Amino acid sequence: MEKYDLSKLDVLIVDQNQHMLSILRTALHELGIVNLRDTHDPEQAFQLFRDQPPDLVFSDWVPGRDELKFLNKVRDPKQSPNPFVPIIIVTAYSEKPNVLAARDLGMTEFLAAPVSVKAIYNHICSVIRDDRPFIKDTRFFGPDRRRQKGKTFEGDNRRSPVEPIIEGENKTEEKPS
Repeated sequence: MEKYDLSKLDVLIVDQNQHMLSILRTALHELGIVNLRDTHDPEQAFQLFRDQPPDLVFSDWVPGRDELKFLNKVRDPKQSPNPFVPIIIVTAYSEKPNVLAARDLGMTEFLAAPVSVKAIYNHICSVIRDDRPFIKDTRFFGPDRRRQKGKTFEGDNRRSPVEPIIEGENKTEEKPS
């Protein structure tokens, strides 16, 4: 397993459940992360995000709740100071339709509750190790949802090529051809 020094990470936690906020805060402290901000209110979370963009976001995800609005705002380049920030969704709603919905809203990783320090660390490592290009399309902005490298599809399952974009210094620029 990789060994990363996480002490310099700035993390924002958004969860409407006070117990889960406490669990995540404690687990992240165990991993050496001391720069933590947290809130149960998605509107306040976006304000915290705008005031001081974090390096990583942990967000609750409950179908039909306001966390979805938070995720949409963070991924909207017109509203967000850093739409590229990694977002780890933490939820007990781990049924496939919920995972796909969160993926389609632009989450980076999905962590099913209950959580452990090891699982949290592994997901942070995945974000660091498996940096995925971002896709900008008329219907989607977020990390490339395709995880299977080198797999091609033919016929109706074939996807149009979408050029990944890369992050520039405080701007978005198209990836050169």
